[in-house]
Amino acid sequence: MHYYLGEWRVLHDQQENGEHDLNEAKAGCPKNFVEYGAAKAELKRIKSASPPMQKK
Repeated sequence: MHYYLGEWRVLHDQQENGEHDLNEAKAGCPKNFVEYGAAKAELKRIKSASPPMQKK
């Protein structure tokens, strides 16, 4: 459940809450579940994404 909620939050500009849910999914899902691998990959993607440009 945390994985899907985390993805929804990231897509709806709730980055901090989304990351929290994705970390919960990574910590709580069995490693053979697709959600574990997907949460791990999404967290890696979020961390490697460049910060948004600020408007002047």
